[in-house]
Amino acid sequence: MNDRAFTKESICGAHALDTKIYWYVAPIAIALSPLLLSNISDRREATLWMVSSSLAYAVLVIWIAFARRALLARRKNRGFTFLSILAVGAVAGFLKGYLTQIFGTYYGLGSISNESSMLSGLRGVVAWIIIVPFLATFANLIYRLKSQHQDALDSLVLIEATKFGNQEAIKNVKSTARDQIENELSILLTVTRQQILDFQHEPIELQFEKISKVLTLSATEIVRPMSHQLSLGKFHLDVNFRWRKILGGSLRNNPFLIWFNSSLIVLGTLFTLVSEKISFSNILIVSVLQFGLVACSLHLAKRLKARMRSRGLSIIICVDLFITFVSWTMMNRFMDDYLILLPQRLFLNFLWTMLVLVGTGFLSNVFSGKDGDTSLILLAIDESRVGNLLLERELQQTKYDIARYLHGNLQSRMMALSLTLDMTKDKSSKHELDSALSIAESLLNSPFAEYVFLEDQSLKEEVSKVVSRWTGLLVVETYIEDIEERLSGHLKRAVGAAIEEAIANALRHGFAKSVWIRIYEDTPGIVVEVIDDGVGPRAHDAGMGSRLYDSVATKGWSLQFRLEGTGSILELHL
Repeated sequence: MNDRAFTKESICGAHALDTKIYWYVAPIAIALSPLLLSNISDRREATLWMVSSSLAYAVLVIWIAFARRALLARRKNRGFTFLSILAVGAVAGFLKGYLTQIFGTYYGLGSISNESSMLSGLRGVVAWIIIVPFLATFANLIYRLKSQHQDALDSLVLIEATKFGNQEAIKNVKSTARDQIENELSILLTVTRQQILDFQHEPIELQFEKISKVLTLSATEIVRPMSHQLSLGKFHLDVNFRWRKILGGSLRNNPFLIWFNSSLIVLGTLFTLVSEKISFSNILIVSVLQFGLVACSLHLAKRLKARMRSRGLSIIICVDLFITFVSWTMMNRFMDDYLILLPQRLFLNFLWTMLVLVGTGFLSNVFSGKDGDTSLILLAIDESRVGNLLLERELQQTKYDIARYLHGNLQSRMMALSLTLDMTKDKSSKHELDSALSIAESLLNSPFAEYVFLEDQSLKEEVSKVVSRWTGLLVVETYIEDIEERLSGHLKRAVGAAIEEAIANALRHGFAKSVWIRIYEDTPGIVVEVIDDGVGPRAHDAGMGSRLYDSVATKGWSLQFRLEGTGSILELHL
């Protein structure tokens, strides 16, 4: 597997155009507008430039949100192409530059009146075709690391939780849930069983037709709605309720973080000093003094955090205010005149310091190793709640597993039997009818007969079992690479359920005769492909199948017409 940090997916992933990150950097982009666009002569001019930039930036974010929705709908949630990201960035930059100039002209700001609106727009294009891919890479990186971190925390929390949980109580909860659902389903299927018994007095040809219809009706009107109901409200163990602690990660007991944060904060100050009338020697003195100030302040804040424990974010805000005002007082002694107004400088310094501290705090927690995860687990776990949390999670997970079993196994087997009866050529054969009735009786009397065998199977066994149910109805070929160690038992069962859903849809909706299943490794994950030769996908409202694909395909999925020949291709990216 390719472990490169930056791949095509790191730029063009599904979260490349998320607008959250644009709101995150909005204050900096808006506050810097007066500094970048004009020589500030008075307070009114600076304020109006910021207003103009705010309006243009809002249009930029709206455009990116619209483009994201349109592109995702077109590409079926499979991310973006690099050219599409550049195109979105170019349009965004043009809108930002053009509208900022238009609004500035409207407010009578004449500092750059010699520059046309079109030229300002082109200048924005050059800037934002660089900024948008950079933010796209950052957004995908943060989402990927956050997801990995969340998965690791969930697993570790459950390990810790199990230490406090009563294993017998957990077993009883799962068993009781299964028994209740099985009893409810058996009662609902009683009507179907009675109808099939009543049909036995009909002519054999008519029995084929009526039993096929009643099985289809039972699968779609009883089993499917129950699976949908059970799949709703999936429980997710929340380990982020101490998010203030996580954001306080910039105050970890790590000397490197103090040096790194101090350097970034000083660089932000140097950027604002570039346009000031101040000598190089004074800039050097200010930089050294501020670096010492920030390093000492962060060291003190780290000691305070160790004493106050749950006040990480509050300490960051207080430290930020202290650094901002002391830095301004210190710089005031080395500058005779100010091109940047006091309120703007204070705002920029405060905002930049906050972004640095919170950003490094988040990243330090994301990249933290096992020790960091363990410390967060101890913060997240409350022994008085853990028993109830664990039981609630196991109950909901059991319901969700049963929902997938009902939808992917029981419903598909009933539909397959219905199709078998429909497609039987000799509908006068008593032997064929008795064989079908025997299978139907087994399904209706013991609907959970195969549920106990869902555990601890290899991926090839899971897929083979799924394929065997469709023998005689269509031809299924499989290709599975040796990737067993990369898939958990839970994910293997989920892949099997998704494949069964795809085969059922290919036969019922696509009228396919052949299906090809491919499961292989593809950087940086695993791809499951189900290809058929039917009429192709047909529009339907999203249902259990879509939710099933969503739960399995953590990196997106798509269902499209095949480029060659006829039929459809379903791709699940794990």
